[in-house]
Amino acid sequence: MDAATGRPQAMFPVGSDGLSQSLSEHGGTLYAAVSDGSSYGSTLYAVDGRSGKQRWKLRTDRAVRSTTVPSDEAVYFSSGNGGPAVLHAVDPASAQTLWTATLGHGFWYSAPVVSKEAVFVCAGEESGKSTLTAFNR
Repeated sequence: MDAATGRPQAMFPVGSDGLSQSLSEHGGTLYAAVSDGSSYGSTLYAVDGRSGKQRWKLRTDRAVRSTTVPSDEAVYFSSGNGGPAVLHAVDPASAQTLWTATLGHGFWYSAPVVSKEAVFVCAGEESGKSTLTAFNR
């Protein structure tokens, strides 16, 4: 934002029906997960925080259901459509999938929590049963 005028310095359009489900920042890059207007997919954008220019985008076949958690090594997020939930790790420079892991039939999903050794995520079913799972980084 321009301090003198109060106007945004950079804007990034995400489409006419996009609903931002998540926004996070790491190392000057903003990561925004945007729904496609249905519950069956999202697009994850990496946007330069200064210029507002898109660095990359990644289309997912499941809706992103958590906040993205970026690090130097990966951008982590969980997705699902009421079927099997998936934890994703994608390369922050290229958007290439590093790995995915199935979390089970989740009804809701937490944002991943990243430690030096592991990635933790909790998924809950409609029945009320919840599972906390750890994955090696």
